[in-house]
Amino acid sequence: MRDICRKEYDLQVDVRLVGKTLYAACQLDGLVGQDLGLQRKTLEKLEGAMLSTTRAALSTDASIDFLVLKARDARLGVTVNLIRYFPDIKGLIFFRVSRSDFENRLILETENVPEPESPDSWKDIPMTEFMARLAASRLQRQFTSNPLVSVFLQVQKVQGRVEDRTLLLVLEKSDDADESNALMGELLRSAVEETASDVLRKYDSEKAVRQVVVKDGRGRTVLNWSAEDLLKPKKEQKPASQILIGKPGDEETATFTIESEQK
Repeated sequence: MRDICRKEYDLQVDVRLVGKTLYAACQLDGLVGQDLGLQRKTLEKLEGAMLSTTRAALSTDASIDFLVLKARDARLGVTVNLIRYFPDIKGLIFFRVSRSDFENRLILETENVPEPESPDSWKDIPMTEFMARLAASRLQRQFTSNPLVSVFLQVQKVQGRVEDRTLLLVLEKSDDADESNALMGELLRSAVEETASDVLRKYDSEKAVRQVVVKDGRGRTVLNWSAEDLLKPKKEQKPASQILIGKPGDEETATFTIESEQK
């Protein structure tokens, strides 16, 4: 894999298999342009590195669940993470997964890391972590790719993790975000409901997640569902979700409900 990346894409990569997770890390100066967008030329190298990782994974006898490609722009101290579930790649090859669905199964993360990450810090990724990061990545793209939605919701970052069988999604918003807007709440509820239910249907065969909770950056619960209810057909789901405005216990705390469309 190192030889392929060096010969075909002029990339020096550090490769390591940790448990069932195959990591490849490289440095790509100019990955992020002055407009903070990913640059086409470096993106092509990034795609080539992911392709090389896939080729290596397909040709090995090792048991691999996840592929992780970490590309760092040392100039800006930014690292881009691309993560895929290896069976999804096989699903695309054998036409069990459509191209559009395959793209939705990609985790794309951008993080500010002042110093290069040591390979010794890499760890095997469990399925619960993959589900949480995938849900967060998809929501991040939904909230920031459309300028109108981005301005309206003012969600700057989405983070996901699983704690005590709860899929927790944390939304970091700008300080001046209007949290009392009912339409904003409906858009948020609809996006999280669709994304979280889709991720759980595709990957939570072990029923590891029992609850889905959305919190804001100050730790306040914004939305929550039981996983069982979230996975029901829409006609059987509970008709409302509750959104909390203000801190629990405050006199100014108010709640309101958003009625689901009844068909």
